[in-house]
Amino acid sequence: MNDNALRIILARLSENSTWRGIVLILTALGAVTNPEHGEAIVQAGLLIAGMLAAIMPDQIKRKTPEPPHDDGTASDDNA
Repeated sequence: MNDNALRIILARLSENSTWRGIVLILTALGAVTNPEHGEAIVQAGLLIAGMLAAIMPDQIKRKTPEPPHDDGTASDDNA
């Protein structure tokens, strides 16, 4: 896997909607593969998706590097 693909995957994993989508997909697959427990699986999946939506920020904040100064040098907080 190249670096660009890994960065894209990591960026998506930092988004609330990605996790909500994963939970809902797994919930749907669980309900289909185990129909006798389908209602309980759907309820559990909806509970987890709702909890993720309530407690996770829309996007996890990452520390981004500051842009360089006009002279091309990196910024320094101690200056």
